[in-house]
Amino acid sequence: MKIKEVCTRTGLTKRAVRFYEEKGLITPAAAPNDYREFSEEDLNRLQMIAKLRALRMPVEQIGQLLANLEQAPEILAAHRCWLEEEGRQQARFSCLLAKLSSARPQTPQQLLAELERAGMEEKTAVSPDQQPDFARFEAFTAEEKAALSRQAKSNLALLERKRRRVALSLLLLLLCGLLAGWWLWREDQPHYSVSSVYGIDIRFTAFPWEQLGEHSRQIAEFELNHNPVTGKPGPFAARLPFANRTTAQLLSDSLLPGQQYAGFSVDVILSRREAKREGMLDGQGKLLTEKALERFWSDPEFALQYGSITAVYSGE
Repeated sequence: MKIKEVCTRTGLTKRAVRFYEEKGLITPAAAPNDYREFSEEDLNRLQMIAKLRALRMPVEQIGQLLANLEQAPEILAAHRCWLEEEGRQQARFSCLLAKLSSARPQTPQQLLAELERAGMEEKTAVSPDQQPDFARFEAFTAEEKAALSRQAKSNLALLERKRRRVALSLLLLLLCGLLAGWWLWREDQPHYSVSSVYGIDIRFTAFPWEQLGEHSRQIAEFELNHNPVTGKPGPFAARLPFANRTTAQLLSDSLLPGQQYAGFSVDVILSRREAKREGMLDGQGKLLTEKALERFWSDPEFALQYGSITAVYSGE
């Protein structure tokens, strides 16, 4: 039978059964996986041990009794004498405690003085069951300790592997985040640039400042003598921002509204993301220049967002 059934039938704990086994009071048979197989004889011995322990017989004395049953009368008689002496000691201690109770000591020093006055000067003998026996606090056998030690090492190794996997996963996640951030940043950077020079008569009408996105930019409002895309003659009105503040200051200060100039240059600058979104890339990822310029002159919002005037030519 297994230890669980033994505990049920004897009322002992697993800890007590293992303790009696370590003390050599029982010798159950070894079973696979470090288990123990208890016999009926082991069960009877445990029941007898429990009853002897109830009579306050020390474990060592029980071991002597089980090993030398022919000396049982002498061993039992010796234990009876010890119990009688213990009873006399208990009666004496009871009287001493009664005296201490009436004295009512208030400090440790007063308590010590009262103990000495009550007759506790000599060193009192300690009974066998009061001797420290730290083995009784050992909950496992040597085999179980070894198994637990192996399991603890295995658990530590498993935790270390998990820790490394988590660290590696976090590192990979960080790298993926960095790569994704870099890719998004790269997609939003100016990548495609189209510059075009037009030898078309141009007449500026105004230079207002407007808010384009997050920035305020100076706009050039002008008219052309024909459409740059279709070539259709007639006034063609358009609005474009200057390339930057320096260009805006130089050109707006030098250009005269209403005066005609011989030509101008424009830039169209797109990021990868914008070029993809606007459908201006071919199968190899190259910018479709003609399509970009056609959209530039046909869509005023597109021109304001992605285009700019970079130079104006007087024709002189």
